[in-house]
Amino acid sequence: MFIDGGFWHGQDWENRKARLKRNREYWIEKIEENMARDKRNNATLTTSGWSVIRFWEKEVFKNVNACANTVIAVISTRVGTSHHPENILEMHSVSAIDTTTSAVASSVAESSIAYKVSNSQDSEQ
Repeated sequence: MFIDGGFWHGQDWENRKARLKRNREYWIEKIEENMARDKRNNATLTTSGWSVIRFWEKEVFKNVNACANTVIAVISTRVGTSHHPENILEMHSVSAIDTTTSAVASSVAESSIAYKVSNSQDSEQ
């Protein structure tokens, strides 16, 4: 799971790029390379069997519950529908979610996490 800052990773890039005033060439090159790296990393992780989830940091701050539900849904799909979300979180050592939305958003926004979910057959072995 990656929490990307809108400026650094090119959210609404065409509009943002048009508004750049200072050091325009530098920022365009920097942010477009970040965007290209994100695509390369997504492809590499996906090819290696990882599930990649990306959120814009503002999404997490605005609705952390929706973001958490997205993560749970992806894990549920990978593991199988026979698991309950509370078991999935425990099974994959995901930390308990703090009930304070801002605290969760802050702690999530400070880190980027990639995870690999084994299929349900691996879990049974």
